[in-house]
Amino acid sequence: MTVKLGMFTMPFHHPAREYTALYYHFFIHSFSKGRKALFMLKPDLDMPDEAVTLDAVKRALVIAGSPRRVLEQLVALREEVGHFGTLLMSGQDWDQPKLWRRSMELLATEVMPAFSRNADATPAEAVRSRSAKRKARP
Repeated sequence: MTVKLGMFTMPFHHPAREYTALYYHFFIHSFSKGRKALFMLKPDLDMPDEAVTLDAVKRALVIAGSPRRVLEQLVALREEVGHFGTLLMSGQDWDQPKLWRRSMELLATEVMPAFSRNADATPAEAVRSRSAKRKARP
């Protein structure tokens, strides 16, 4: 399984979610008005179109923050969906190359090694069990 998310990692408190807001605002407009494919942004296909807000899209599709915060979000995602084989970081428009390069460096040097250690220390069966229990809740 491949997981693809918008990811943004910064070494300090940075308004990463706010920084990505412009991109996702355009994304929502493009998918709802231009492409008529708003369903692609919905975490649940039963979600009404009017519920597809910027905040809902960012919560569902974006992992952002300090390396520690990004790691926490990735661990929570893995606990929700189970082990996955590939994590694909989507590159935005690279409007600020130094910023995006630094984000990729932090993901590669700080987040992913810690995420791999966490995955190695957590048996897949335990993650699947927690994920199944969450899905069974009403």
